[in-house]
Amino acid sequence: MATIDWNGGSGDWNDPSDWTPEQVPTTGDTATITGTIASDVLINGNETVSVAGVTIDNPLASLEVDGYLSADTIALQAGTITDDGTIANATIALDGGSLDFGFGLLYNDKIEGALVLGGSGTAEIQGTFAATGIDGTGPGTITIDGADSTLLFNDATDSLDNTTITIGSAGGLDSLSAGGVLTLGTGVVVQTTTTAFLDVALASDGAGTIINDGSIIADAASGEMDLESPAFINNGAITVAGGADLEITPYGTFANTGLLTIGNASTATIAYLNTFTNT
Repeated sequence: MATIDWNGGSGDWNDPSDWTPEQVPTTGDTATITGTIASDVLINGNETVSVAGVTIDNPLASLEVDGYLSADTIALQAGTITDDGTIANATIALDGGSLDFGFGLLYNDKIEGALVLGGSGTAEIQGTFAATGIDGTGPGTITIDGADSTLLFNDATDSLDNTTITIGSAGGLDSLSAGGVLTLGTGVVVQTTTTAFLDVALASDGAGTIINDGSIIADAASGEMDLESPAFINNGAITVAGGADLEITPYGTFANTGLLTIGNASTATIAYLNTFTNT
């Protein structure tokens, strides 16, 4: 349909006077936030926005999503998007700029490029989800590295393939969490930072289950990785080395049919179990 350009300055997405031409972008339109003028755009908590595309290439631009944003494509080339609501149905190309989270939902989205969760934000995943390289192919890259940041998969069943997740910060607890059954599938590597970290967790939001068919690696000079989902099933490989420690405390079931390797200078503690199997 049309390309609608933000005029610059601060304002509400649904105010037509903030756009050129003077109309609010809607279904079929592409909204652009360009130039070098400071631009703060807000989608309020009671607002629903549906467009074909969003492009941001202004380094002084910020888009805060407190409500609901549905787009076919989102091209973030500079500036910031903060998800405190819902971003849905989008292929999100992270080719510059920053995608930040307060407590935000990604619903039926695909991430192209490196997704970084910092600070104390939570990114909740529902519906279909995939991560790839910036060109839409190859493995995805996710970093969970804030003072208290969380990536929460919160459907009854979720799966993730072909993605490297780096988790851990010297500043606090970072976690990969499951609300239902999360399968870490083919090509998934969950690894800690290579330097010292404080505490990371593969956990659950309630009575969730994590199934590892990929590779989990904690090989920093120090730090503790906690496997504390009430049901944790390892069909892949878990490796602890270099001085890092592994705490398996699911308060439920730990079933290992894969490979569990503990290297020199590292320890593994298995406790608070109802059922432990190793076959």
